[in-house]
Amino acid sequence: MNYKLLFEKLEEYKVRYVVCGGLAVNLHGIPRMTADVDIILDLTVENLSQFEKCVDELQYKNGVPIKISDLADELKRKKLVTTKNLIALSFFNYDTAFLALDVVIEFPILFSELWDKRVERMEGNLKLNVVSIDHLIKLKEFANRIQDRQDIYFLSKIRNGH
Repeated sequence: MNYKLLFEKLEEYKVRYVVCGGLAVNLHGIPRMTADVDIILDLTVENLSQFEKCVDELQYKNGVPIKISDLADELKRKKLVTTKNLIALSFFNYDTAFLALDVVIEFPILFSELWDKRVERMEGNLKLNVVSIDHLIKLKEFANRIQDRQDIYFLSKIRNGH
């Protein structure tokens, strides 16, 4: 996946997002392998509409038959989490057959907090919105997988200046 193109399009469509997951760990200075991009979106109708235009232009398809606009409805999101065990929507470009983009739909922090405390990282002339280290640790604690616990250890070292 051309990550640069993805972030250029997110910027072009003025999509409010923050990078989380393995890429965010990398952008905070911890080398780590990751095969996809994890983001959290502002789940407003307008922002989701802009995001849908962005992924449509990039020819990324949702891996499950769920309308992106449904994410704006908190009850529908909770139902997806509880009945389908869905914590993220995965988007693929079937021409490349590569998992490219996960939109996290269950997270324990208000998007407004994530947005207000985001860190802007420059990759060349491209600005990326990245969750803060503190929020990334909280998101990792919430997910609580083996890799997340390892990420927390290293993120805590950076946060504490070690």
